[in-house]
Amino acid sequence: MLKSIGLDNIQILDVGGVNKFKTSFKALPVAAGFDQVKAIGIVRDADNSADAAFKQVSDAIRAAGMKPPENVFTSSGGKPDIMVLIVPPEESSGMLEDVIINSIKEDAYYKCVITFFECLTTIPEWASNNKAKARVRAYLAQVENIEGCLFMAFQEYFREHLRNIGKCQLSGPILHAFLASRAKPTLNVGEAAQAGYWDFEHSSFAKLKEFVNSL
Repeated sequence: MLKSIGLDNIQILDVGGVNKFKTSFKALPVAAGFDQVKAIGIVRDADNSADAAFKQVSDAIRAAGMKPPENVFTSSGGKPDIMVLIVPPEESSGMLEDVIINSIKEDAYYKCVITFFECLTTIPEWASNNKAKARVRAYLAQVENIEGCLFMAFQEYFREHLRNIGKCQLSGPILHAFLASRAKPTLNVGEAAQAGYWDFEHSSFAKLKEFVNSL
């Protein structure tokens, strides 16, 4: 997304999830080069409560000896300046995957994902607290599947010139779709972004881009 808005002077740090954020952030002020940091932007899932998520982030900022902003999307006015964004923006609950899903709702592959999950809901044993993550994973499985099919068609067309290349296996994409039904569906959304799966020009990402540009 940063590339789509022409920013290359921002460092992204993965703190290892909600449970590790406070500890990781507390160690930040003693990191090499921290004295040169002008601004910090913190993006966190709302999960079940955007208010609770913002409070947890604010507490972690205070524990690190820094001044938190009074509200989301506002400047702390401290040194360094800190801004916090809870995603989805302006929603009481949810996660980053909800933002992504909103950007792909008109995609033909996503409509297949909806059918897949409608089927899952008919299975009494199936339950998931991460339905947004699961839907994103199932969508990526569809994208991988069509890319695999296209490659296989390419092989068939140019078979005389590609005798040394084995057939593309679709077991991976099929397995991804199956894993989307598990209790903890996980997929590297960042790698999917680098692969060009997400349309960062979609209005769903507008608030995220505005947040980054405000730092």
